[in-house]
Amino acid sequence: MLESTGIEIDGAEINFIELQLNTQEEVVESKLEQAYNILKKPVFVDDTGVFISKFDNFPGVITKVLVESIGVNGIARLIDEGDEACFKTVIGFRDGNTVEVFEGSLDGKLTKSKFSDINPKAPISSIFIPKGQDKTLAELGVGYLNRNSHRSRALKKMADYLKISYANK
Repeated sequence: MLESTGIEIDGAEINFIELQLNTQEEVVESKLEQAYNILKKPVFVDDTGVFISKFDNFPGVITKVLVESIGVNGIARLIDEGDEACFKTVIGFRDGNTVEVFEGSLDGKLTKSKFSDINPKAPISSIFIPKGQDKTLAELGVGYLNRNSHRSRALKKMADYLKISYANK
């Protein structure tokens, strides 16, 4: 996705102090500040959550904490078949002068009956069926994710921004 920008991207693993804030944008801004202060060069970070409609969009910003504490099996026990949900990724970019935030979302429903292999990096993808599909995100695979996921939608917005903003740099 980002190869098309022509900008070289180096990965860095950072152990963030993940503050429990109210919005994904606040979480991303906190991570951006930490990453930029450590690396001293342009950075981007993300935060992803699942928002379940019947629970007033819980767990949202605490999705990771919930998954770590009760697991996807625990979440599956809390939901009803077909509960509406939305995956949302917020990506933040900081170059020292500018902070930009990009959002991507994917609407769908939750399932108990199509419980597929659990991806440890994205466990809720094994119980989330995107709108218009009959398979879970985990079953749809990498090709689908690269084209249609919440994260790919946010990355595309960032890539478009980088192409325009850094075309001649």
